[in-house]
Amino acid sequence: MYDGKSGGEDKKNSGEIGEIYVSNFLNLIGWKNFKSGVDIPCLMSEKHKKPNETHGVDRIYQYKSTLDKGRMIHAVMSVKHSTNDYVSSKFKEYFSDLANVVDCYESSLSNNECIDDVEIYKSPQVIGVLFWISSKEERTKSAITNLNLSLRLPSELNYDRIQIMDNDRMEFITNSIDAVKKRFSKHKIEFYYISTPYNMSDRPYSGSKLPIEMFNSDIQTFRLQKDDEIILAIVVKDEFNPDNLKRIFGLSHKISNNFTNNVVILFPSFEHKVQKNINIVNSIKDLFQDKDFIDTTNVYGYDIGFKDVLELVEISDEVSDEEILEPLSDNGKILPYGEYLRSYINHSSITESELNIFLKSKGIYVCKYAKKEFTIPVISSMLVSPTEFEILKNHHTLTESKDKRRSSSLETTSNISGEDLAKVLNVINLNEIAKSKFPNYKFTIPESEFKLDKEKKQITLEYEIESYYRNRSWDEQINIFKGKVVFDYSKKRLEIISNNIYTSTETFEIGRKIINYAKAKLKEANLIKSTKENQILMDNLSNEQILQFLLSFTDDSSLNEIEFKTIKSIDIELSNKDEIPSDSDLKWVENSIQKLKLDGANLQELKIIKENGNHKYLKCWGIIVEYKFNTFKAKGSVIVRLEFYKANKNNEFMVIIDKYDYDKRLFTKKTIDDMVLSEIDNIKHSKYQEIMEKTNV
Repeated sequence: MYDGKSGGEDKKNSGEIGEIYVSNFLNLIGWKNFKSGVDIPCLMSEKHKKPNETHGVDRIYQYKSTLDKGRMIHAVMSVKHSTNDYVSSKFKEYFSDLANVVDCYESSLSNNECIDDVEIYKSPQVIGVLFWISSKEERTKSAITNLNLSLRLPSELNYDRIQIMDNDRMEFITNSIDAVKKRFSKHKIEFYYISTPYNMSDRPYSGSKLPIEMFNSDIQTFRLQKDDEIILAIVVKDEFNPDNLKRIFGLSHKISNNFTNNVVILFPSFEHKVQKNINIVNSIKDLFQDKDFIDTTNVYGYDIGFKDVLELVEISDEVSDEEILEPLSDNGKILPYGEYLRSYINHSSITESELNIFLKSKGIYVCKYAKKEFTIPVISSMLVSPTEFEILKNHHTLTESKDKRRSSSLETTSNISGEDLAKVLNVINLNEIAKSKFPNYKFTIPESEFKLDKEKKQITLEYEIESYYRNRSWDEQINIFKGKVVFDYSKKRLEIISNNIYTSTETFEIGRKIINYAKAKLKEANLIKSTKENQILMDNLSNEQILQFLLSFTDDSSLNEIEFKTIKSIDIELSNKDEIPSDSDLKWVENSIQKLKLDGANLQELKIIKENGNHKYLKCWGIIVEYKFNTFKAKGSVIVRLEFYKANKNNEFMVIIDKYDYDKRLFTKKTIDDMVLSEIDNIKHSKYQEIMEKTNV
């Protein structure tokens, strides 16, 4: 179909050209004998606004799935070709038209044909494919990357899955096939079918058809055979770099096991005859122990013109049949797929929304509900690239790995200096002080030292543990957690601020033991009056004081290098201590909801929060605040959780930086942490002390 602004003849020619391009592509990927120009009845003419009561379908192709055993795939295709640039505003129209076709096709007789095949025992899957092609744009131009991933599509659309194929997607698959054909013209070339959670028994290992799941994959795999010689070829869309190569080596090792030792990996624009590149490949090969596999794994470039020097590939007759054990933590060589990828993305730390956005960024739109039960099968049936795995890894970051900060104060006997503290707090053996009787961790460096920073007026001990959990999935069995204890003597008051900065339950307990050890030493040296700490506890505050304390972090007059932007979330509940007056704005909450977690922006402007008279009846557990900053130190923003810890019996106050937004090339996380947390600490202790002093008057 046409998407231009010219006259009728041009319109017809453009539409024909688009269909020629798609037909040629379908033949290239083995989708032969497809149906063209099919009319199907519109079963919902009023809803779909189809007065002619039929839908025209550009292409239909049916095949038995190789990645989801027992299922028949029905690919319903729409072709949109333009002689102009891509226009993103057209997307909703194109998508909606195809979704309506899919809706009717799924309900029509075309979808209920009797299939006399015992191998088909699952319900058929109808998948829409939108071929969106521009002849004016570059062949590698992506329409997908310019789409608004938050675009609201009409809620009445009914579809299972729709995949977008633009210039860039079609070009990568075409280049992949051409690159393999060019280098192995005398071999029989087939698509290699990876194992997925849905084809693990008696799957075909290769065939002439490219599975629809691999349309939007940034890695393509091929099985090449000439006589008894078998080669696995992997074509990658990501650019060549050492980190990407490590992960692709790991992937190819896993895929080729029990199949072949001969592997060819192709990266775009990689000049494989340049000595610097040869040295990089060899250095990465040295990291792999299986020499039988790695010695016959070759790395080449494609789409490099006259620099693509063809050479004989070193071949081995050996086939590894070793058991490849998954590492217990990410060693940089992992690129999970199939069942391992499914378990990884099913983790609770990755949200349904994040998986939905991940798929949309690849041009895959899953039904409007986008629950994990729909998105996970799609992702675990394709290969994710090293770049995409990094995106998933960032989503996968455990809450445990984020720094949590609790602090308390110790009253000193006099003004003390850093030298006074350094004399008392120096080198300690963590195994003697902080290790539990039956630990599930070990210290990476048992001997640790308090380090004095005279400029910040702090003395700090940092430590790291390697923890192991045998009851967790492969990616979580071993974790590295860090922690530190900081004593801050910068305040003008006679006190030391002790900060327990931890990432896991273990490091919190370790931090407490280090603080207890340090307190005993400081008391012994007569530097503190008592080992009793003054902690910021919810139990010491009234409801009004809790909100007063939390809202003080939104007061720009108390901030210097950071600026309050908005409250993004508030966790509150109604207090049962006092009866709410009948004319109060809170009466509707009492009558309908006992607990509220409000998410949004500018929540500080809400009437129930803004009016001090309401505070008496609200118990606020915490707020999530966004701060921005633009100084010579850093530019960007952070989202910070300021909350009273519910799992702690005293409900101790805790600070966690949840998310960062800054240019990692210019600034460091440590600089931002120091700047933001210093400001928060100043407010925290001064405001809490101010409230307590008023209470004790």
